[in-house]
Amino acid sequence: MDDLSYDLLIDKLITLRLDADETKWTQGAICATLIDRMRVPASTIANECNCSAAQIRELAKTFRAFPEESMRVPELSWFHHRIAAGTDDPEHWIGLAADQGWSTRELTKAIKGEVVKDELREADRVWAKVLRIIDAGGPGGAWLEKQIAEYKKEPAPG
Repeated sequence: MDDLSYDLLIDKLITLRLDADETKWTQGAICATLIDRMRVPASTIANECNCSAAQIRELAKTFRAFPEESMRVPELSWFHHRIAAGTDDPEHWIGLAADQGWSTRELTKAIKGEVVKDELREADRVWAKVLRIIDAGGPGGAWLEKQIAEYKKEPAPG
């Protein structure tokens, strides 16, 4: 254990995460096969595997939504795909999540029709921080005041 480094441990975590996602896809394929082709009830599979029938159904549903590896987005987690699989258009939502760089929480919000990022709230938070720095004085405050004054001299964009 003495020869462990930060990079080695991070690489191991990444590998384990990728392996875990791959395991989920394999589990989903097996569950879908058992349920769809062999007509085994999810509850029976769950009893054999010591998990819930809901978990078995979720694995199968996610696999059914993205049965081909080419339909999946490797940069996104299996959980992203699971969330998208719960919609009427999984491919659309997983594509948006990839394009926008959404977390699973942001993807869920977008699907629910909620605002993913509240730009005004973010701007308000940043402005409050700028004012705190200016009010504190010192070189940082003086520099910010100068930057704001210079910005005001430039013509407004648009």
